[in-house]
Amino acid sequence: MVRIYFDWNIYSYIRTERGQVYSEINDFLSKNKSSILLAYSPAHLQDLNRSYFKSEKGKLETEKDLDFLGDLTSNHCLCYDFKEKSVYPNVIHPKEYFQEIFVDTEDENLFNFENLFDNDDPLGKLWQSYWKLLKLLPSGIDFTQLDKLPKEYQIINDFFKSTKGRNTFGGLLEDILNVIQNLDDFEKIFKTIRANSNKDLKIETDNSKWGNPFDYMDNVLKRNKLQKSFFELTTETIKNSNKKASRFDYFSNYYIQLDIFGYHKDKKLSNLIDDAAHSFYAAHTDIFVTDDDNTNRKSSALYKQLNIDTEVVYSTGFLNCMRERKLFNEERPLLEQVQYLIENSLLLMDSVDDELNPARVFMIKPLILDYFNRMQISEYGNSTSLIFYKKQGNYSNFLFWTEMETVVNRIVKEFGTDDNNREIFQEIEKKEVLDNNWKGRFWSFRNFDIGMNYIEEPFGLAFKIEIKRTVNKDYDLLNG
Repeated sequence: MVRIYFDWNIYSYIRTERGQVYSEINDFLSKNKSSILLAYSPAHLQDLNRSYFKSEKGKLETEKDLDFLGDLTSNHCLCYDFKEKSVYPNVIHPKEYFQEIFVDTEDENLFNFENLFDNDDPLGKLWQSYWKLLKLLPSGIDFTQLDKLPKEYQIINDFFKSTKGRNTFGGLLEDILNVIQNLDDFEKIFKTIRANSNKDLKIETDNSKWGNPFDYMDNVLKRNKLQKSFFELTTETIKNSNKKASRFDYFSNYYIQLDIFGYHKDKKLSNLIDDAAHSFYAAHTDIFVTDDDNTNRKSSALYKQLNIDTEVVYSTGFLNCMRERKLFNEERPLLEQVQYLIENSLLLMDSVDDELNPARVFMIKPLILDYFNRMQISEYGNSTSLIFYKKQGNYSNFLFWTEMETVVNRIVKEFGTDDNNREIFQEIEKKEVLDNNWKGRFWSFRNFDIGMNYIEEPFGLAFKIEIKRTVNKDYDLLNG
């Protein structure tokens, strides 16, 4: 299955039938459900979060949006584990996940340091003692130096209202959290710094003249006597500010830094943060569809820099993008598809495998079983092995059960019950995979054998055809 990520606007335009292109996309999705997996993420829920808490009407409309999102994605979600700081696949209705993230955890006093814990329990008493200490410790900020900032940067002084009154670490924490809760104030500071730093660095305002933004910024930094590349400088800054920075932290910082230095700037800071999250989650899929030009441009540039193969397209290019992937007609026999790929695929590597047997690797189009994009042909003494696998060129190191189930059931549909008398993919097989006890699926025939395995390294889910040497070496499966 081709894994696809739409930003919220695409879902919204499909729901409201905003134009012909969105109606055509919706029609394509409904006709190719077995070949496509749409996934949503916490970033979509964040988009909907604002209207939910505005009014009762906003709440009702948000619930309709969540239902629509669940219907179109079949509840497939790229969830985020905040403890492990990683993305994982899940099937959960958007309403349930929204409730879990935003409703059940809503607390008006969440950022009130004085009331962070109950004063009557031991932890609360310990916190109160610690908080008193923080209010005594000096912040380390020298305001005489801040007063020397150029006039255009004086807005930064407004950031430290509490700290100026009492120059303590406690005052600094209050100022930081006050900005977190008052995004409009921080947005003014952010835009001021962005505009003035772009001016000071003499950054070209016409992005069409930049070319590759990372190369352009490298030249800007060199011109300003900084002997590091833009990417190196950003990476170093992240490492120094957060020793335990996650992949999300790195990605979102790279994305936001592009904006700070003037590359397709967003007008609102909230949009920039949300779009950075969308871009991160989309990097776990095959195709990212967004009509937001700023998001599209920044995502494309960052994916290229990070060697992420996720394709970024506008809605108008989505159907062409899917046609280029050339999904096989489901009615076309599987062995006929394999024969076509043997004769028409692009050779990427001609070498040997781990056992020094001759091996060739091909990039294949169309995708076999709507999932695998690579084919390795290895020659052995008495047989030839064809292994089909998916090269993950993005952040994803996992698959949804739906993807695995669909592949297995496609083979079962064509070849019937396997050698172990199993038919369609069963619930118990999920546990077997998780426990590393899944023995796979196998079908034996006179001239060849078919197998399906899950091998974490290097293939992941793999589909294998073993052709016995009695068959002509030209791999004519159809006449074998």
